[in-house]
Amino acid sequence: MVSQRVIQAFEAEKVKQQEDFLLVRVDRQTVKLLRDNIEYLESIGDYVKITIDTPKSLITKEKISKLQEKLPASFLRIHRSFIVNSHKVQSYNTEQLRVKDVELPISRTYKKSVLDALQGKTTWQESDNFD
Repeated sequence: MVSQRVIQAFEAEKVKQQEDFLLVRVDRQTVKLLRDNIEYLESIGDYVKITIDTPKSLITKEKISKLQEKLPASFLRIHRSFIVNSHKVQSYNTEQLRVKDVELPISRTYKKSVLDALQGKTTWQESDNFD
C-alpha cells in the first residue's frame, strides 16, 4: 500500500511540473522567470545568483533550499551551493558538469543521485505521465 506521504509528494511534484515559471524577489520586485530559461542557481552567502539564458544574471535574497522546493525534479541539487537545470547540462563526469560553458562541481553528497538522474536511472523523472 502506498503511504499518504508518498501520494502527497507525488501530487506536489505534478503541480511543480505544470507550472512553467518561478517567482522570485529581485530588487524589491517579484520577477516571473520561465523555468526553461534558468541555467543554474548558485548560493553566494545570503544570496542566490540565478543564471538565465541571457547575459544578465539575477540576484535574490531567497535561500537556495527554498528555491529548490519550488522547482521540479528536473532541477538537480549537485552541491550545497548549486542547483542545475538538467535540460541545460552540456556534459558531465563524476566530479563536475558543464552548463553554459561553465564547469560546476558535483559534491560527494549529491554524486550518486545526480549521476543516476543524468543517466536516466531514477524513477521520478519529468517525463513521467501523472495523468
